[in-house]
Amino acid sequence: AWLLSGYFANLPHEPEECAMVDGASRIGAIWRITLPMSWPGFITAAILSFTLSWNELLYSIVFVSGDQNKMLTNGVVGAFAGGDWFSWGPLMAAATLSSIPVAILYFFFTDRFVSGIAAGSTKG
Repeated sequence: AWLLSGYFANLPHEPEECAMVDGASRIGAIWRITLPMSWPGFITAAILSFTLSWNELLYSIVFVSGDQNKMLTNGVVGAFAGGDWFSWGPLMAAATLSSIPVAILYFFFTDRFVSGIAAGSTKG
C-alpha cells in the first residue's frame, strides 16, 4: 500500500479531469483513465511482493510442516547444508538457479516499469 500510495500521488490528474469534462463519471474516469495509467505501479508491487515471498526462508522453515509444502529455498538449503557444514559451491549454484524465475519475471515485465506512460499524457 505504501508503494502504491506514492505512485498514485505522482499520477497526473489532468487526463482524469478531461474524461469527466467529456462526460465520464468519476468511477468511469478512474476505471478508464487512472487504472490503465497505474499498471506499472501494480506490476512493480506484484514483482516486489513475489520476490519478497520467494526469499522468505525463515518463515517457511518455522511455519511450514511437511516436505511437500516447503519452498524452493528450503530444498536448496536442506540439500547442500547440514548441521555445521555447508557445501558452498553447489549451494551457490542452486541459489543462482532458484533465482531464475524471479529474473524471468523481471525481464518479462521490464517495459511496465517505464513511468513515461503517465508523463506523456499531460499537456504543457
